[in-house]
Amino acid sequence: MLDKITDTYEHSKTKNFCRSASLRMKRKMKDMSRALTFKKRSWDLSQNSHTSKDNSTGDVRKNKSCMGEGQSDVTLTLLASFDEVYQRVMETSRDLSCAIDKLDENSRLLAPLISTPEETTAHTKPKTDQETPLDKEKSVKKDHSASEAVAYLDDIFTQLDQHALRQSSRDYTNLNDVVQDLTAICQNEKDLARVLFRWVVAVSGNITSSDLLQVYRTGHDSYHRLYRELCRIAGLSCRIIVGWSKGVGYKPNMALTDIFRNCWTAVSIDGAWRFVNCVWAARHVTSDDENDVTVERYDDFYFLTEAEDHISQHYPDDPEWQLLDTPLSMDDFLHLPVLKSAFFHHDLSFPTPVFSRMTTDTGVIDIRLNTPEIFAFGSVLETCEAGPMNRIENCVLQTVVDSNTVVFRVSLPYPGRYYFSVYVGDYWQPQSLETACSVQLDFTGAGHPTNPFPVPHPPVPFYGPTPVSGTLGVSCSTSDPLIVVADDSDLELTFNIPDDVSVTQTFQYHHSQSGALIDMDRLALATSRTNQRLRYSFRCSNQGYYVFSMYGTKDVTVPLDCVYRCLIFAQHDSPRACPFPVLHSKWTDCTLHSPLNGELTPNSVQTFKLDVPKAERLSVSVSGKTFSLGRASDGSWEGDIFIGESGSVVKVMGEFRDSNGVSTSCLLNYILEPRETTV
Repeated sequence: MLDKITDTYEHSKTKNFCRSASLRMKRKMKDMSRALTFKKRSWDLSQNSHTSKDNSTGDVRKNKSCMGEGQSDVTLTLLASFDEVYQRVMETSRDLSCAIDKLDENSRLLAPLISTPEETTAHTKPKTDQETPLDKEKSVKKDHSASEAVAYLDDIFTQLDQHALRQSSRDYTNLNDVVQDLTAICQNEKDLARVLFRWVVAVSGNITSSDLLQVYRTGHDSYHRLYRELCRIAGLSCRIIVGWSKGVGYKPNMALTDIFRNCWTAVSIDGAWRFVNCVWAARHVTSDDENDVTVERYDDFYFLTEAEDHISQHYPDDPEWQLLDTPLSMDDFLHLPVLKSAFFHHDLSFPTPVFSRMTTDTGVIDIRLNTPEIFAFGSVLETCEAGPMNRIENCVLQTVVDSNTVVFRVSLPYPGRYYFSVYVGDYWQPQSLETACSVQLDFTGAGHPTNPFPVPHPPVPFYGPTPVSGTLGVSCSTSDPLIVVADDSDLELTFNIPDDVSVTQTFQYHHSQSGALIDMDRLALATSRTNQRLRYSFRCSNQGYYVFSMYGTKDVTVPLDCVYRCLIFAQHDSPRACPFPVLHSKWTDCTLHSPLNGELTPNSVQTFKLDVPKAERLSVSVSGKTFSLGRASDGSWEGDIFIGESGSVVKVMGEFRDSNGVSTSCLLNYILEPRETTV
């Protein structure tokens, strides 16, 4: 008996080919069942249209107005005959499906007996404690969380992708062998669709592959035809869909011309149609380096793309192939903003409706994005008049309001039409950013500008927390990093910060005429850092923009990275704004209460008050003379010190004890000669 079964497998070449055949038979039987069901439904409707049921007796009576007596008898006889045939075919379909399932089960049971030792090692199920990702998929229970299910699928796809990439380097002579090898490790229809998709994407950029693929290297539907043929051999239903696409060269609100005609595929998986685009998945990207090298970049977004996302880029000629409950019209499609795969990869969304064309009377418009976490963002503003597009700099304020909202405040310099594009990436480096979305902005010029942040803005790419802030656990007490200062009072910002994070900061003034950023670090002071809270104070001596940037790290051996940045706009000059004292590295877990001015008046008495809990002794040094500060009842160090002549340097010194004994360090210093702070 075993010999006969073995001979049967040998006649079918391999067990994998047998399984592919069984899948195709199942698909054919399912299609036949659907066709028969549809046909029967049509006959039933026809019967109902020619008969009426008497409500009192329940007898079926012929509708004399529709057909004659003899014709109706023939119709009913045909219907009864068709119903009998239909039931027999459906029973045969179920029996055949059971037989095919049994064949698959026997195939798995007999595989170790008819395979070579190498095949047995590669394809038999290992022990329970060595379960493969493909085995795990069947063991996923309904009570598993969504994240666990996604992790299982990621493992499965990784194994399938690696298998497809290995096979893509082989030289095949026919597609049957390709499908046979690719589907060797597949367990279901999704696996089949995935491994075929990944193989096509891989070979699409392999210009040295065999003559087998040359026929698929011409025409805009080339690799779609290849994928469809592979699906047919593997027993999957696949269609090529023709329509319009917002592809390379398309701009928001642009009319669709013939150059945007395109096609893609849809594959049926477990009875549901899903979108697949092998061509767009194998993107060709031109690098920005000096060699101008074109490289391939695989894009997983185009495998099983959700219909709600797919419609943002592709519009089929047949609305049914939108696969939406409520299909969009062509006008609706054109009014959608241009969304790229990076938009969906990063799970971005618009909290309010955004269209391909947006208008403003005042020249200021805010575009908001919802984001699941803090990503790196960038933007580009260009004019869209006839001729070469001109990029406009320093007219966009990009702010991360919180960990879930990003706002782009666009200030259009003059009436006209503009293109605005947003870029996103996982890290805040220009080379890591990809286009996420684009819209057209129209400035009508009918209203009056009401922008509290006039242009040009400082040449700074963003404001608010960066991705590093989440890594270090740093957050700011204010949600808006754009701040307006209307008077001479000090501005304060408070941060929550772990004790093991080292920080530094810069404070710069934007010179409006030259566009340069001028260091004004003496106008910013970390007045307090205690109990995992850091408080900064700021003073603005001139009207205009100031940029505060905080840098941090947990590893002092590596460079500090930007953690937070805010923009401060001072509406008026403040000539009396005095610089703060200079802090030194020992200033940790300390608070300065007074004096806050870094320039002290000569020949005056100054009250010093500081919180330095780790110090054993605190003193003030003036021109070489030392004056001790005393402990107050609240634990702070206090004392009234007479300041001498101008030109002297005043230092606050502290004594600290560690394992090496007692050491003296400078905490901060003042000067007695006022300095000009006007820019």
